[in-house]
Amino acid sequence: MNGELDQVRHAIQESTRLSQKGEQQKALELLDRLLAVAIHENWNRSMQALSRHAAIIAELSGDLTRAKSYNEQALKFGPENAMALYGMAKILLQQGEFQLAKRYAAKCYEVSIRGGTEIDQARVELLGKHWPEFGVWAVDT
Repeated sequence: MNGELDQVRHAIQESTRLSQKGEQQKALELLDRLLAVAIHENWNRSMQALSRHAAIIAELSGDLTRAKSYNEQALKFGPENAMALYGMAKILLQQGEFQLAKRYAAKCYEVSIRGGTEIDQARVELLGKHWPEFGVWAVDT
């Protein structure tokens, strides 16, 4: 387990450094290599963290299709991963898929309300900033 955490920590730090230097493709390649190991070794929690991190880098580089794929991967290993749900909602909204974005945002809202931590509360506020009408959505879906 410790080796897993060390590898994940290193990959996140190194991919962040590469991304900040404008080398998003190299950052994503590094993450893809460790994601392959994580799948093979059944590192489910690490899969979620690595996939979300990769989604953020892909989104920042403008590759929404790839970011969406990484978020889907994170949700495969953690269907209630609130940040992956939020990431999917945001990307789908940018791609004009309003109804599907609404469903992901509503699920993110549900998970975050249930979580009740300060981070969950901040996420609920973030949802409200991006989707002011969210209160109506949560009731409809």
